[in-house]
Amino acid sequence: MTYTIFNSLHNPQGQQLTAQWADICRMLQDAATYPDKAGQPLIKFGTFDNASRGQGSSLTTISGIELDYDAGEVTAHSAAKMLRDAGIECVVCSTYTSRTDYPKWRVFAPTSRELPAALRQHLVNALDAVIGNIAARESYTPKQTFFYGRNPASNYVYMHIKGEFVDVALRSAANAAYQSDKRERAEREQLATARAVHIETQRTQRQGGRLVEGQVSPIAAFNDAHDVRAILTTHGYRANGSKFVAPASSSGMAGVVILQGDDGRERAFSHHSNDPIADGLAHDAFDLFCILDHAGDEWAALQAAAKLLTTTTGISLQAHNQITYRKHRAMHKARATLANIQGKAS
Repeated sequence: MTYTIFNSLHNPQGQQLTAQWADICRMLQDAATYPDKAGQPLIKFGTFDNASRGQGSSLTTISGIELDYDAGEVTAHSAAKMLRDAGIECVVCSTYTSRTDYPKWRVFAPTSRELPAALRQHLVNALDAVIGNIAARESYTPKQTFFYGRNPASNYVYMHIKGEFVDVALRSAANAAYQSDKRERAEREQLATARAVHIETQRTQRQGGRLVEGQVSPIAAFNDAHDVRAILTTHGYRANGSKFVAPASSSGMAGVVILQGDDGRERAFSHHSNDPIADGLAHDAFDLFCILDHAGDEWAALQAAAKLLTTTTGISLQAHNQITYRKHRAMHKARATLANIQGKAS
């Protein structure tokens, strides 16, 4: 199995290694003693981009999953019994700050083969259910790495449970969670698309209402000239299949999906919690330009788009609209003057 070791919590660069599960078990069983928690190395049953868990990188594959328990009420031996009864191959070992009167422990469970990182959440869900849904929240974080080592001031608990690999033993439960999540995600995406089309239509109508005859909408022109995927890439979003990973993603999962509205225009919808475009709406190219380049200031984005775009005559859209507006105003003023003269004459 392939795993990654980090020599420090503060060093995002790790070392990717390969070993047999039996070797990993011996490494955890014979873990070295450290004077403090921060001095321990960290392990992840999986691989990262360039073996780094830093910002912008993501977990790419998994060879197992890790669960952390730190509530101090359930003992490691109780957890081991539940895991043994479920027939799951794993190691249960105490953590550095565990005490006899306040137990803390960790579960390391290998998979039968390397799997896509996107499956990790569903396996964690299924394994957590086996022990009563008591795993710490960080167990669900894809990029989370875990200390391992002994505390010289406390007894180290280590138990190797024999059984089936976690993805084999919990296949049905993990698959059910995956299918449920897939359905919920599809429903969210459909709702986002419908809302995006509605909002886009309203905005285009508002913009159109501010235009005089002959002027061109910067929003429509920008969307015709720019690609959603290209804008995301320019701003550091990383393509992962048909989806994208946000630059600030802490999970490393591809949470930005590309949707197509009823009008045929592509839009980006983000499931990331810390992504500037994650506001529950799907965004077209101009939206992304507005949010990512102008901090959501639509007027500034409109002005910038009008300067960037050119008409078929080679002048900027801004200049074209200004000239058209001046002509419109001059014509309107001339008509008003003529009407005034005709009124006086009559």
